Amino acid sequence: MLGNRSCFLRGQFVSEHSHIASSLRYVWNVGDPPKVSGGQMKEKVRSLSETFPVADQNITLPENVATHHKLNVQRSSKLAAVRSLELALSECIPHSVSTLSETPKRVEPKMTANHGSSRQKFSGSIESPPVKKRKELKHGTKKIHKDNERSKCDMKERMEKLDKAPRINEVKIQMLSKGLFQQLFGNENCIRPTEKQVLRAQEELEKHELLSSEKACVEDVNFKLPPLEGGNLQNHFYIIGEQQSRPYRILLEDLVGHLPEAPKEWLLQPGWTKYSKDISPQLVPFPEEDALVFDVEVCRSAGEAATIATAVSPHAWYAWVSDAVISGSSGTVGRHYSTKDLIPLESGPLQRGVGHGISKQRVVVGHNVSYDRARIKEQYWLESTGMRFVDTMSLHVCVSGVTSYQRALLKSSVANADELDVEANKEDEEWRNYSSLNSLSEVHKLYCGTALDKMTRDVFINGTLEDVVRQFQTVMQYCAADVIATHNIIRELLPLFLSRFPHPVSLAGMLELSTAYLPINSNWNRYLTDAQQTFDDLDSEARFLLARRADEACQMLHENRYREDLWMWDQDWSTQELKLKKSVIKGNKEIDSNKQSSQNSHDRVQELNGNENSRRNTSRNSRNLQDMHTSNEIGGNSPNHYIDKDSLNEIEKLSDKFDYLTETKKLLPAKMPHLPGYPTWYKKLCPKSSAPDWAPGPQLISTSMQITPKLLCLTWESYPLHYVRGHGWGFLVPYRTSIDNVSDTSPQFPLKKLLEKFPIPGESRLIAGANESEAALLNLRQAVEANVSARAFNKIRRRDEIPNWYR
Repeated sequence: MLGNRSCFLRGQFVSEHSHIASSLRYVWNVGDPPKVSGGQMKEKVRSLSETFPVADQNITLPENVATHHKLNVQRSSKLAAVRSLELALSECIPHSVSTLSETPKRVEPKMTANHGSSRQKFSGSIESPPVKKRKELKHGTKKIHKDNERSKCDMKERMEKLDKAPRINEVKIQMLSKGLFQQLFGNENCIRPTEKQVLRAQEELEKHELLSSEKACVEDVNFKLPPLEGGNLQNHFYIIGEQQSRPYRILLEDLVGHLPEAPKEWLLQPGWTKYSKDISPQLVPFPEEDALVFDVEVCRSAGEAATIATAVSPHAWYAWVSDAVISGSSGTVGRHYSTKDLIPLESGPLQRGVGHGISKQRVVVGHNVSYDRARIKEQYWLESTGMRFVDTMSLHVCVSGVTSYQRALLKSSVANADELDVEANKEDEEWRNYSSLNSLSEVHKLYCGTALDKMTRDVFINGTLEDVVRQFQTVMQYCAADVIATHNIIRELLPLFLSRFPHPVSLAGMLELSTAYLPINSNWNRYLTDAQQTFDDLDSEARFLLARRADEACQMLHENRYREDLWMWDQDWSTQELKLKKSVIKGNKEIDSNKQSSQNSHDRVQELNGNENSRRNTSRNSRNLQDMHTSNEIGGNSPNHYIDKDSLNEIEKLSDKFDYLTETKKLLPAKMPHLPGYPTWYKKLCPKSSAPDWAPGPQLISTSMQITPKLLCLTWESYPLHYVRGHGWGFLVPYRTSIDNVSDTSPQFPLKKLLEKFPIPGESRLIAGANESEAALLNLRQAVEANVSARAFNKIRRRDEIPNWYR
């Protein structure tokens, strides 16, 4: 846009290109310079032919248009005219130029005008109208060029600022910077979302209060990225994933082939022994093959260091025996181990972890291979090697893993399940045929169809190194059997994994994760100690609080108040009575005691001990005298420590009155029952008196027990939690006002109490129909959505919903 009519178009171009000038338009603003910051600007639009009419001889400039100092308009070619127009348009900025003289100046250019087909050369003059006297500006041309350069710099800075501005999408989320976007995606055509899609996204974000009206932007990050492999991101990751995983995938595909037969007899010698078909067993520093199936066994009584290990490749078997097995002692002090206690898989005894230069690509397969990797020497070197590990347990989790709930169901016993329930849940339990737990035996049974014999494992768990030496052939065969089982699993599982996850980055990621380690120092043991102490403190506090809740809940046995409790109503409240003996035997004489009152018991005790009254009185008097003597020794002659005669008489009276109670112990049964008179659920939480670390109260309670949520009166959206065997945890929602066909032996649910807190909406008859049930569930869903966060739920939760004893 031309500002303040300051741009001068050369007359030569206008005169020679009238057909172009008539179609061009220029715009200038009236009055002040244009305001870039905003607002509407009054503009005049005129054609060039109207402003600069084509003349045969002279072109008279308008009054307001300033001219350059001694401007020579002589041009001799059309190319110069075109360049002149380009210069005028490129320098289209507001500036003012003063005239150079007081009187009109005559400019005599040599112009060539086109008139039809003839060309006439003439000399004309352009007279400028008289203007007011103005001060002549020195170096006017240099000033103009300087202003133009400054304007170009300002324009360049503004463009750079626009380039550096953060990229914000339609939902006001900051995107990648322009530099990173250009490097990652280049000139790819981005498919913009439609207006309907944007509105839907905004509604969803607004629903969860994630749509912010403020633009919280951070500074863009721009740096030079390495060039992409393959031209785009998809090809880039595929290529680099293939480069990293292909050598190991080839080794794995070769490993799943045929294995040699395991040795019949194993040699008891330290280090690695190679067993090959063609040659006799020989000592080797480490296995020579690039792909191995590996397993380690640890004798727990001797420490955490490896005891024996076996490995197999498509060409040979290997066995490793620790020095501790040969010497009969672990040779380690406490938990401190050296590299001599570790298993070498890539280096000899003299090689060290710095500057080893071992970069050959090798792979080791194991089940829960991290346990085996922790006992390999090279994995503790500062400079890593080319060895990678593949865990069959991790592959199993990827292909046929289970959720935590399914894992709990698999661990639970189903031996007592009714056949009817099994048939009813047959469809729900179909997933059991496609998954299993993560142990080697269970995984082998899932993929290979046979179970493993793990009886020999007890030698390493409960036995000693002497037992390992005594049963050396047996334990070596057991370790070799685990290796064969791992090979069977990888043979079945690897094709499934590669077909389920064909992208090479998946395998490359698992291989890289197998090389992770955690550097520690002496503070690690302190961290473990502090963490264990913190856990013990919190666990003790939790047990104390739960024990107090159990004691308070046990008091609901009186007057059967538990029947009105929404949580404890279904617990086993049955009690066991204490049965006393009907007769006692003393000195071969049997004395009947059929009366149950305390007075009769008192008389019976007096009759039984009539001959011992004098002895008891004598011993009591001597005991009182001894107490008085002890009191005098401690307190001297102080009257505070003197026991007068009246006090002694009072003590004697009380002793005579309640002595019969101590004699009733002879009426107790020979084998005392566990907590008679207490409910059964409470007795399960208390240890028996014969326990070595016995303590009174519910000391066996923990947060993982099924009764814990009921003791804490836990709810879900105000509805009480309830556990049903075979179905798990849920919450109780009323949908009818009465319960029919309830037996007297089964616990009755306090439906009336539940309806008082949670009435059925729109109740019109005794039994809720489909509409009432649907309305109740609809209100429940709305309540869940309204209280989706625990914080919002706690804000609106009424305090009277919590039982008094729970507060």
